[in-house]
Amino acid sequence: MADTPEPDRETTHMSFGLFQREQRSLFGEILDWMLTPLLLLWPLSLALTWFVAQGIASK
Repeated sequence: MADTPEPDRETTHMSFGLFQREQRSLFGEILDWMLTPLLLLWPLSLALTWFVAQGIASK
């Protein structure tokens, strides 16, 4: 069995890399959980504010 090559560990690791995340610091994880909703809600709040202001201005 010495003739059979082992599978390349890097390619095996890369195939599962799509489903695994690197281990990061707790601070980085907290920032992700705080900033992601902010980046999603901020444009929505701007659009809602603009529509409400347009409605008030057209009265």
